[in-house]
Amino acid sequence: MNEEPSSPPLFKGFPYLLSHLNGELYHIILLPRTAEQQDPQQFKTAHDQAWANHLPTWLVTSEHEAWLFGYAMYLPSVVQSHVPRPSAIAFGKLVTQEAIPETGEIITRYLTLCLHANHVNGGGSTIYVGDLTKGGRPANGWQIDQLSGRQPNGVPKGLQQCATCREWRGTCLDTNIPDLLVNVSCSCYNANRCARCGQPLYNRMLKSNYYSEKDGGIWHVPGFCAIDHKCPQAVESWVTQPFIALRTAGTIQ
Repeated sequence: MNEEPSSPPLFKGFPYLLSHLNGELYHIILLPRTAEQQDPQQFKTAHDQAWANHLPTWLVTSEHEAWLFGYAMYLPSVVQSHVPRPSAIAFGKLVTQEAIPETGEIITRYLTLCLHANHVNGGGSTIYVGDLTKGGRPANGWQIDQLSGRQPNGVPKGLQQCATCREWRGTCLDTNIPDLLVNVSCSCYNANRCARCGQPLYNRMLKSNYYSEKDGGIWHVPGFCAIDHKCPQAVESWVTQPFIALRTAGTIQ
């Protein structure tokens, strides 16, 4: 497959896990190299990572092969000849269920990853923002008629209060873009977990929206908020402390 001139360079430090965080931003975890071309342990690690993080996760094994793992039990892994080429890379933040041994070859590939990430990230000069559409879709005429305006309590039409956490959830028109239909979640639903400690990667579901009673707005939680998580069971080392500058912009209203 010929690489298009405009496409980002592919990181060739195979094998590794590639998790989609937000837009063009992905997270890389290096895996140990083995003699087997399709190592069952690598597939198990990828499956467990996707299931825990609740993020699309690829096991990248070569320039022309990447296995995509869904985060639902019923979704099988799917092999793809098109290997994702991120234009923004994070690493050293998400961890696997079992610690990756810091062998000489892992450290060598880690140094290569540092240089590659620094190159594609623009040396920290780029600021990455979340999904400005908040995962929404254009509302049709009927939806605009039914959901325009607010309820007597000031909450957007279409939202209902959760009996457990007392936050609001449902589907409504965005408070900034009135013809944009968005899903809103309460804090009860948060499936993004650390593969090692099992704790939430963030205090809200990644790539979700929530309603703020303080300002009456719908706020979006970008996927890159996952990199704020610090696993208490992960042993700190220089390999897990990346020195690549990555600037993010937080939640979006």
